[in-house]
Amino acid sequence: MLVNYPSLSITRIYSIGEVPMSGNATNSTGLNSTNLGLDTAITPLSSPSTISSTDGKSLNIKIEPSPFPAKIGDEKFKVSFLQPSNTVQVHVDYDLSIMKDNKEIFKASSVTGQPLLHTAEGVVTIPFKFDQPGKYTVIVSAMGINFIPIKTEVAKFSLDVS
Repeated sequence: MLVNYPSLSITRIYSIGEVPMSGNATNSTGLNSTNLGLDTAITPLSSPSTISSTDGKSLNIKIEPSPFPAKIGDEKFKVSFLQPSNTVQVHVDYDLSIMKDNKEIFKASSVTGQPLLHTAEGVVTIPFKFDQPGKYTVIVSAMGINFIPIKTEVAKFSLDVS
C-alpha cells in the first residue's frame, strides 16, 4: 500500500499484529512505543548533514534538515538509515519525533494514525512546520530492521530554529 501525504511518502504501514515475526526478535510484539531515549546523548545538527549512531549501535542515522540553518516555517528532514558501514539499510521500521521544552510536539506516525512507519528504500523525507524559534530535539527511533523487530533504538539531534 502506498500512502502519499504532501512531501511524505510511506511505502508500507503495518497494523497492530501485522508486523512479520521471524528470526531472533528481541521484542515479542514488534510494536513498542517510541522510546524517547531520555538518557541518550544528543548530537547537535550543526551542519547540513549529520550522522549519529542509535543508542543500541544497530544503525547510523544521517539527518539532513532543509533549509539549513533551520528557520521558522517549512522544514524537511531527509533521514537515511545506515548500516554501521554507512551503506543504506533497507526495510526499517521507524518513527521521527520533534520535542520542544521536553514535550513531544510532532510524531510522524501520528500523521498516518499508525504505531510506526516503514521505509523499503532506507531513506525518507519528513516535512514539519516550525511556528516559533527555539531549541528543538529531533528523535529518530528504529523498531525493526529487514522485517525483524528490534528493541527500540534512538538517535537524538538538537536543532536551533531562528
